[in-house]
Amino acid sequence: MAKGVRTGTSFHKSDATYLRNTQEMIARKTHNGEITPQDAGLLREYLAEITAESGISAVRQYKIAIQIVGLRRFLPPFAGATAGDLYTAVNKIRAATGEDSAPLFKQNTVSDMVRFLRRFYLWMIENGYSAIPEAKVKKIKPPAYQRMTKTAEELLTEDEIRAMLEAARTPKDRALLATLYESGCRIGELGTLTWGQVKFTNWNVTLNVDGKTQKPRYVPLVIARPYLAAWKAAYPKKITPEAHVFLTATTQQPLQYAGVVKQFRVIAQRAGVKKHINPHLFRHSRITHLIQQGMPESVIKLMMWGSLNTGMFQTYAHLTNRDIDTAMAKLTGVTTEEEERSVALEAKQCPRCHSVNGPTYHFCATCGLALDQDAEIELRGAQEATDEYYIKKILTNPAMLEKLTRTLQNITEASGSTRT
Repeated sequence: MAKGVRTGTSFHKSDATYLRNTQEMIARKTHNGEITPQDAGLLREYLAEITAESGISAVRQYKIAIQIVGLRRFLPPFAGATAGDLYTAVNKIRAATGEDSAPLFKQNTVSDMVRFLRRFYLWMIENGYSAIPEAKVKKIKPPAYQRMTKTAEELLTEDEIRAMLEAARTPKDRALLATLYESGCRIGELGTLTWGQVKFTNWNVTLNVDGKTQKPRYVPLVIARPYLAAWKAAYPKKITPEAHVFLTATTQQPLQYAGVVKQFRVIAQRAGVKKHINPHLFRHSRITHLIQQGMPESVIKLMMWGSLNTGMFQTYAHLTNRDIDTAMAKLTGVTTEEEERSVALEAKQCPRCHSVNGPTYHFCATCGLALDQDAEIELRGAQEATDEYYIKKILTNPAMLEKLTRTLQNITEASGSTRT
């Protein structure tokens, strides 16, 4: 896929919808002349065979169909292409540029396109639809995937995430931001999350999701719990196990990708966060923060991928020069000035009632106790202002002053008679 934000993407399409969209797209491209009827027939047969053999999902079929149709921008009709045509197509894909002369495709997109081209033509050769020697196609090597797609500097810091939480103006936005970051979920997993997948305990909340990998994941959340609880209390519909947790603000319908991106960027701008924001950046940032904070790799893999055997861990291990310096100093026995760990996203547990509150909470949501020094100062100022208000009101009201004087006299007399 070329650079840019996906627009209008839904998290809620059924398999039947994706299958229908695949066939409609093939028919539309045929009608427009972008592919030939023979191309369309080959593509449909290819999809049917790999689905029967590998059981690929409807979403995957749709992606494959789009990619293979897209190859026709660089190839003649599929069945008539020569080995030279394939080589030329690969070179054109690698060298394609946009209007600004920047590469049209990201490195991983180029790798995907070349892989699809290679697999499709190996299938055509196997089935007698292409006369290209198999050895020629096997010589085509896709570029390696770029595992590190973000630099450490592009990731969000805990302070920036806190700033966005403070800048969010609705319970839903705060809950979505906190949950997306702390869970490390893909936005599609939260877009389809239902209340039946959410379980509250007295100190945390757990999500059970399977998402992209179709592997169940157990994800415990502490920071996000109070924000999710607040959103649940304000939820505009009847809560059932099948109801989607996150809804749009105006129509109260399930989220759309483009709407989430737009809202996050508005909140980021309000918070003074200058970085390019997209929902997946929160996953990148969270995994890197967990690594930096020393969480065991096996726990991160189970929480984020549902498997100890994932090969994706290194893609998200964004370490800074500071991390490297710290590790080297520790290895060589050198004592350095330790950098204070950020507490911007630490949950606040109330010392009185022990409820867990969010990092942006200043007063306990359960019992109202001040949770930090600023809150204590604010509360003390409010009490002093209240006292001053009533003292002035009493002193300027003779009747009220007389009543207060009598009340105090009665209390004094009653106290004296009790002692005797």
